[in-house]
Amino acid sequence: MPVKNYYRWALLLPLAVPALASPLLLLEPKAPGLVVVLMYLFWSLLFGGVPYLLFAAGFLVWIRRAPEHRVRAGVLLSPLVYAAVLLVCFTLFLVVDGTLVNSAEFLGMLAIFAVFFGYAYVALAEAGRALLGAAPVRAEPVPAA
Repeated sequence: MPVKNYYRWALLLPLAVPALASPLLLLEPKAPGLVVVLMYLFWSLLFGGVPYLLFAAGFLVWIRRAPEHRVRAGVLLSPLVYAAVLLVCFTLFLVVDGTLVNSAEFLGMLAIFAVFFGYAYVALAEAGRALLGAAPVRAEPVPAA
């Protein structure tokens, strides 16, 4: 599978993993550690789902014309970009809600979680790419100006 196609599919991970894991909460697991992980996944989908869709749409548009080596670099920077998108979305929400003044700590924690979860998904995607043995980077022709 070409690298770009792999990363297009990998963009589904931050939506698919929490969506598939959240129903396990209905089984009322007894292990407290598992409950904590499942709750974080559930809340990451609830809080970050719509901003992630905005980020993923932008990433898909960008990936179309980017060479493979830039796509790989973009994947490594994507959690930071997503955190920025998430903060912009929540800041706008808090401005409309009228509670922005008291929300600096909340926004800071949101950014930390976004970067943490983002790099966890990048690690998962990179592990999958390594296991699948994705094609090596090929030199792409430079378009004539």
